[in-house]
Amino acid sequence: MARIHGIIAAIAPHDSVERYTGLGVEVLKGHAHLIDPWTVEITDAAGEQRRLTTRAVIIATGARPFLPPLPGLDDVAPLTSDNLWERLRDHDRRPRGW
Repeated sequence: MARIHGIIAAIAPHDSVERYTGLGVEVLKGHAHLIDPWTVEITDAAGEQRRLTTRAVIIATGARPFLPPLPGLDDVAPLTSDNLWERLRDHDRRPRGW
């Protein structure tokens, strides 16, 4: 777990909106889809659409875990990709049965 936290800490400063804007990259947040290999259309949170043509497009999608609406699931605090590394931080070996 310590190794994983070290890797996450090393990557974090290089993978942020602030870093890219500091490097002069225009960062747009919203829903996007590629029109063709050089054109992307972005719809922002206000519903405004913007179409850009460029020689390079990076789409950083991010992700959130989906918890299905199962009775009792909220009562057991399931592990997800958002909380796994923090919740297992103090474990020095894998859980039994793995």
